[in-house]
Amino acid sequence: MTAVVIFHERQGDDQMSIDQHIEELRAELRNAVYRDERREIETELAKAIAERELLLADAYGPFFGEPPF
Repeated sequence: MTAVVIFHERQGDDQMSIDQHIEELRAELRNAVYRDERREIETELAKAIAERELLLADAYGPFFGEPPF
């Protein structure tokens, strides 16, 4: 089985993998000082992780489903 790279659209035409986006959000969260900023980043991070899980389920769903018997 090969690895799947899922790209995430960001502002404009910029693209990055969803994993890169998640790591960037985690780095921002580590450096966030203000409570409101942390909450905003935590919310965006949770959305990105959920999006990644959904995309991976779509990509690998048939491979990891229950056995046909």
